Amino acid sequence: MSATTPIGSWQVQRGKGRPPAYKLSDGTRVPSVTTITGARKAGIEGLLVWANRLGQEGKDHREVRQQAADAGSMCHAMVENSIHARDIWEGITKLDEKTNAQAEQGFSSFQDWSRVMKVQYLATETPMVSEKYAYGGTPDAIGKVDDKLALLDWKSSNAVYGDYIIQLAAYQQLWNETHDPHIEAVYLLRFGKEHGDFHFHSYPGEVITMAFRAFLMLRELYDLDKQLKKVAT
Repeated sequence: MSATTPIGSWQVQRGKGRPPAYKLSDGTRVPSVTTITGARKAGIEGLLVWANRLGQEGKDHREVRQQAADAGSMCHAMVENSIHARDIWEGITKLDEKTNAQAEQGFSSFQDWSRVMKVQYLATETPMVSEKYAYGGTPDAIGKVDDKLALLDWKSSNAVYGDYIIQLAAYQQLWNETHDPHIEAVYLLRFGKEHGDFHFHSYPGEVITMAFRAFLMLRELYDLDKQLKKVAT
C-alpha cells in the first residue's frame, strides 16, 4: 500500500483468521516481521525444518504453539474477547482452578490499566505491507492511549526480549508508512506465562529508532541467507 489512510476512516475491527500472504503492489511475496525476527533466534533453516516436520505429521505449527496453554496466553485471549465485546472466556479452554484464577487476575490488572490510561481501540490485527522495505506484519492493536495514537502489542512471556522491541519498531514503520496520523506512543503489554501477571512497557523514540535499525539489518540478513542457500545447493 502506498496511499495513506486517515485514522478517522477506521473502525474497531479484527482480522479474520490467519492474515493473507504479504505481497507488494506488484504481487511479489515478502516475509513477515515475525519470520524475520524469529530467524534471529532459531536460524531460518531450523524454523523451516521444524514447520516442515510438523506438516509431514499432519500438524499445523501455529496450532502446536497454541496448544502450550498457560495463564499468560489465556490473559491474551481474554483481552481480545473484551475488545470485541465477547464473553471473556469465549473460545478459551479452562485449565486447573489455580491457573484460571491467575488468568482472571492478570486480565483484571489489564482492565485497571486500560481505565487509567483511557484506552480506546481503533483497529486490531490489521495486515499491512511496507513497499519501501519489502515486508509485512499484523500488530495486535492500534488505539488511543492517554489521548495519544498508540501501537499496542501483547506478549505472553516471563521476560521482555530484544526481539519484542524490534517487532514493535517494525510494526510502527508499517503503520506510519501506510496511515495518517502517525504513531505517537508504543506499548508492549506482557502477561507472565506462569502466573498471568500483567506488565506494561513504553519505549521512547530513540529506542524504537535503534530497534528499527536492528530490524533493517535482520531484513538484509534474511535476503543474504536466501542467496547463500542457493549457492550452497
